[in-house]
Amino acid sequence: MKEPGLSAEDRAAMIETLSIMNMRPSVYYADMTDRRIVEEYQRLLKLK
Repeated sequence: MKEPGLSAEDRAAMIETLSIMNMRPSVYYADMTDRRIVEEYQRLLKLK
């Protein structure tokens, strides 16, 4: 069973947040899967 993906708006917001908080360009995250973006976002929340 396939997991539901992020909406385009949610994905863009998470990428923007990760980009700002990790000081990396948004293109760094553009090719990541939705699952990987969520994992990175959760990791960031634990660190901050």
